[in-house]
Order: sequence, then C-alpha cells, then structure tokens
Amino acid sequence: MYADVDLVKEYSPSQWSKKFPDGKACINHHIEFVTKETELSRQKYPKSKLNILYGTSPRESYDVYFKDEEETSKIFIYVHGGCWQMLDKDVSGYCVAPLVDNGHRVIVVDYNLCPEVSLQKITEEIKECVDHILRYARRTGANEISVCGHSAGAHLLAMLLKSDFENHCLIKNYFLISGIYDLRPIWKNPAMDGNGELKLNIQTVESLSPVLLKEFCNNHKPLIHILYGENDSPSFKEQSRVFGKYLEKFEIKVLEKEFSDCIGIMGIVERGILTGVWKCFRNPFWTLHRIL
Repeated sequence: MYADVDLVKEYSPSQWSKKFPDGKACINHHIEFVTKETELSRQKYPKSKLNILYGTSPRESYDVYFKDEEETSKIFIYVHGGCWQMLDKDVSGYCVAPLVDNGHRVIVVDYNLCPEVSLQKITEEIKECVDHILRYARRTGANEISVCGHSAGAHLLAMLLKSDFENHCLIKNYFLISGIYDLRPIWKNPAMDGNGELKLNIQTVESLSPVLLKEFCNNHKPLIHILYGENDSPSFKEQSRVFGKYLEKFEIKVLEKEFSDCIGIMGIVERGILTGVWKCFRNPFWTLHRIL
C-alpha cells in the first residue's frame, strides 16, 4: 500500500489542489474562506450558544447553532480537520447555514491541538465531547444525531466506532470526509509528524488507527458514509476505500462516494457551501444517489 510513493507529497493535502499555484496559496484561501463563512453564520443566527464547555480547558468546548428554537430539532455535529495541529471551531462554522435553514441544530466542536497535547489525548477529548452532547440531546428532545468529520476530524470520529455510549442509538449517520484511518504512513512523516508533533509511538500508531482496530461497538451500528474528493492524493483515497471495506467485515453498512469536478481535500467542504451539498445531510440516503 505504501511502497514506491512519495509519502511526504501524498500526505500534504494542499499540494494536490489544481486551483492554486502552490500549497501556501491553497491554505491561505481555505482559511480566508472558512473564517468568512463562520462569521456570517454567527451573524445570521444570533441566538446560538457559543463556548459550551465539555472539559476543563477553553478548547474543550463547542458551539450550538440554531435559528429560533433550540429544542427538539435534529442535531448535526461537525469536527474540523487541520492535521490535528491547526484550525478551531471559530473558523469551522462554514457548514452551518444550509443545515440550520433546514431545521437542524449544528454543533461545531473544538479540541486541543498537537503538539500541546498528544493525539491520544485528542481522541479522549472527542469521546468526552460526544458523550456530553448525547446527554444534551436527551435533555433537549433531539431524536436523531448525525456526526461529520473532515480530514483529522474524520479520524477522530472513526475512533468513536469502538466505543459504547449511553444514548449511542441517537447517532444515525457518520459522515467521514477525506480521513486518515491508518497512521503508519504519517508517523514521523515530515508532512504531518516530522518533529514528533503527534506524540506517537509504535503502540499508539496502531491503537489510534481505526483500520487496525480489532473490534467495534456491537450495540449500535449507524450508517457510515465514506466521502473523498477526486483530487485527493491516491493515498488519501486508498485510506478511505480500505477503511470502508474493513468496516464491512464487521457487518457495518457503508456508503462510499467520490466527489468529482476536480474537488480535493479542502475544496470538498468549500464546494459544499457553494453548491448546497451540505443540505444533503437532512436526507443522506436520497442525496448520496441523486445529488452528490
């Protein structure tokens, strides 16, 4: 799977954009885009609740976006990417408007970043966060939850599939977008972990790789949507395909989709805003076959 390829380039997502002359321009555009969209979301939904703590540090928090009434509506949880080292919820509200306008509450999650904490610690934070949100969902009458993660966020949510939560049955869909599910090729890779930023070792590389998990929660099996872009690197695409096939061995239902039109790992979420793809999450079964 990893022989005879340039793993630094393969795991440098900004290098695969066909829209920009170099990786720096791609990243600058992405940050400008997501910052603007998040600011617009906060202006559009002034009743939203920001900075709700689920842990002890300021970054262990989330924002809840809604239009008029907070209670009873379905919940959509979003976990941002950034190689576990960049971005935060304050620039990750770009998925909010289409979903809130179609009756969802959208919860945008934050977490501590490497190298200030280890990747192991981040996975523990996300588990605590989702557990906190599940209790909140019960209190506020939500009867359905979808979770979505992009890039590093997809990895963090995939790790939850081994966990058994109280009220886990509320989670109906996992949307995993351009994720990394096998950490072996990025360990000590200059693209993401050249100086040990992720604080991995031989044991945690395996224990934190979703595709190497030996068991998944049997009490509840949501539908898993494996999504990736046409212009993701071959290794990113293969990570998604291999993980999808691996989940099917555990009798977990998987729907896989490649976005076309020259979409890459960053453009896939930007395009979602510009074309209304995010609206698909109100009815994922229909849109996976008709819209995407």
